[in-house]
Amino acid sequence: MMLRQLVPALSLWLGLVSGRAQVTLSLHREQEQFLPAERLPITVHIENQSGRTLTFGTSPNWLIFGVETLQGRVVSKLSDVPVDGEFRLESAERAKFTINLAPHFALQEPGQFQVTAQMTVPGTGEFLSASPVVFEVLNGSRLWSQEFGIPPAPGAGNALPEIRKYHLQQANHLKQIRLYVRITDASETRTFATFPAGTLVTFAKPEPMVDKLGRLHLLHQFGIRSYTYHLVDPDGTVKVRQTYEMTGTMRPALKVNAEGEVRVLGGARRETTADLPPAAPVDIETKNPKP
Repeated sequence: MMLRQLVPALSLWLGLVSGRAQVTLSLHREQEQFLPAERLPITVHIENQSGRTLTFGTSPNWLIFGVETLQGRVVSKLSDVPVDGEFRLESAERAKFTINLAPHFALQEPGQFQVTAQMTVPGTGEFLSASPVVFEVLNGSRLWSQEFGIPPAPGAGNALPEIRKYHLQQANHLKQIRLYVRITDASETRTFATFPAGTLVTFAKPEPMVDKLGRLHLLHQFGIRSYTYHLVDPDGTVKVRQTYEMTGTMRPALKVNAEGEVRVLGGARRETTADLPPAAPVDIETKNPKP
């Protein structure tokens, strides 16, 4: 009699384990090395081979992330990683989405770290863990820095301008030198933005200039005859990104005109798909921009 009771119970338990094993969770990263406060995208893959439709995201904290050093020290969590939205996954389907972990963990110090994730499997309540993904945080070498003031907002009275600081840093990444823009407060204890401006050649220094509005103009060489120009707001938003080429022996350079405006002079502009604002589409038949 007892054996008859155990058989269905054992079948149910095996079904739960089998169903759990047929749902897989994995993490993937776009690059191995990051600077402090740089965007740290982690892509989550969830695959359903359970033979039934599963609904994810129906409860809070259904997917939890953690970061620790390779020595096992837990990195402080600044906030929960938002994984919003409910979605259904049919059997034999896979979901993929990317989240930015940088704002949610205290990753200001250099070192090697690993990110883990744990998911609640729908229908079973069991936990499924992903294999850790390793990454490294680097300080990078500082090339240049300059303080600048942000004028008070209208109606702020006699408030003093907020002082921030632009930094240019370089870091080696996959045998390439990457140029980074970093924006901090004057004491460098708070970072507002960090982002890569592109690759950098070793034989030319980047050319930065801060205008009267506190915006950063940056021109740097990334190829034998190729240059990238960025215009960056004090909050780290890239407003303009353009590519220039040398013409003969004339290379592009940043100059201030009679009105005090910073402009790129020399060389020739080359439109690319990476332009900001995006280049106007061209009508192939007429070779003219479309209205």
